[in-house]
Amino acid sequence: MDRLGIVSTEMSVPNLQAYKVFGDDMTLTSIQHRAWELDDLDGRDSVQHPEWQALYMQFKSSHVLGTVPYRWESRTREYSHAQLLAVQIDAVDIIVLDGPLLHDGGIGAEEKAAAVKAHLQLTSSLGLEDQTSGLLMHELGRRGKAALVRETEDEWELLLPHSLLPQLTFSERVIARWRKHEEHCATSHWCDVSLTEQAGVEAWEPWDDCAPPPCPCIPDLDLDMLLEISGACQKVQPGTKQTVGDMVIQRIVHKDHCAVWSAQAGDDPVMFVASQVVLATPEPAEAVLWALYSAEERMKWDGGSFTKYEVLGEPQVQETSNALCDFLYCRIHLVPGVKDRDMVQERFLQRLPDGGYAITIRACSDDKCRALGRDPVPNVVRARTLISGYIIRPNPSGPGVVVTGVSQTDLGGNVPQWVQGLVKKAGKRKPVEWAQRLE
Repeated sequence: MDRLGIVSTEMSVPNLQAYKVFGDDMTLTSIQHRAWELDDLDGRDSVQHPEWQALYMQFKSSHVLGTVPYRWESRTREYSHAQLLAVQIDAVDIIVLDGPLLHDGGIGAEEKAAAVKAHLQLTSSLGLEDQTSGLLMHELGRRGKAALVRETEDEWELLLPHSLLPQLTFSERVIARWRKHEEHCATSHWCDVSLTEQAGVEAWEPWDDCAPPPCPCIPDLDLDMLLEISGACQKVQPGTKQTVGDMVIQRIVHKDHCAVWSAQAGDDPVMFVASQVVLATPEPAEAVLWALYSAEERMKWDGGSFTKYEVLGEPQVQETSNALCDFLYCRIHLVPGVKDRDMVQERFLQRLPDGGYAITIRACSDDKCRALGRDPVPNVVRARTLISGYIIRPNPSGPGVVVTGVSQTDLGGNVPQWVQGLVKKAGKRKPVEWAQRLE
């Protein structure tokens, strides 16, 4: 924590989920290219302090429900309804801001913004002198970043700069609606959209802003572990361990160009491995992307890792995210005497707002495996990719390309203890070997 009482960390987050309440039928999509002008609660003509004008999104049910009455207080529009959107942002770069100064109600918005800008050494964007120049949220947006800010001791809020929204790909769906009281500036009724869709008619129920009823359609979103793992990995010193909740994180490799972390939760045998390597290559990020993405190129430099590596079908562009989606079939040999493992995976390729790329991978459902003609086969154990992926970016600190990777795979079946030890050693060694081959 610095002398201003602020601590920060930067992270790239794939598939970030958050909630956003809008008035009437407004959505992120409907305002995407004019968000600052059209956001009447936290945009250009709002009461929000200019330094902090952004799209405010929440993660906890109680937190988001507390924002519903704000719709009835708009100075520029009169809303009769409000709706809650469940939003998934495909990939976003975030600066996490924490510290007692930020959730101290006795400190003004301007003073907080000045402290954050001083902490981040944030200055006005050159060549962009306008009415938003130098304002905190606008400057972060111009740098392709959102902010995750602790609003209270136990509540976080995602501040999405209006200028960043056009650069993002996301999906959104309405999960709840509210109706304004006919006579008062308060909420009178609400409905669960999923129940409405099932019944074919809107099922409105009474609502009390001071004592909201249970809303099972609005569960708390899991943000804490994401923050804890990211922050903890960066703080763990070489050769040491740190416990975060029930997860033990260890930095197992630390070199000038490469760092590897392992993480394990409680008694869960499925281990996370995260890595970051800086490739000393004159090639652009796109060349590294192709070496990882193309099956033919991957087998040239990493063929020893697989007995089979096949792309299934033609890639398709997802309408909601513009991600390129295809499917993979992989088969790997562990050690003599232990059955091979195979995986059927769904893979997504996306362009990131900062010019980098993300590849995200997950296991296919049993039904999808069957549809792809990849049911389990005798004498091969079906493994499951819980999460896997890469972020490929130009090195911001100089020449080269930065590749960040994460993997969590359930190998399935009975894996002898000595084989588990070999797998852990391989997880430690692989990122270093990949860096050498890719260079």
